[in-house]
Amino acid sequence: MIAGRNESLKKESSSVTYETAQMLMEAVIYCIGLCEESYGGALRSKRGLRAEEAYSIGYEKVIEKTYEAKAVYDRLAMDFEDYGCVNYRDTIVSGMPQFFLRYDARFCPQDHILTLDYPTMNRYGKKSGIRLIYEYLCGAE
Repeated sequence: MIAGRNESLKKESSSVTYETAQMLMEAVIYCIGLCEESYGGALRSKRGLRAEEAYSIGYEKVIEKTYEAKAVYDRLAMDFEDYGCVNYRDTIVSGMPQFFLRYDARFCPQDHILTLDYPTMNRYGKKSGIRLIYEYLCGAE
């Protein structure tokens, strides 16, 4: 009986797909990047942070930025006027609430989920995730 059980366990795998591993590594790099952005070279300083510390700090920054973005969105939504622009209305009224419901700060903070079909005047460069959404909302406010 035990041998049969072991045989079935051999067929199971605890590994993740390449795509999942890549997504998780991008999440780690995104969070470490936020730490670096906030503390300017914290990983390269004489004291030097361990990668785990930098990730934890960056993850907390992701959470803070998400709350900041939600506050900007709430202010924007109070007196929202779409000026007859369907793309703007869809992005702000339909898209943003879905973003805040579905955003995965832990495992996919680099994903901003929305296509942001209504462009604002700001230039976002290579920003993604909550950094992009925050800047977008600030530009729309």
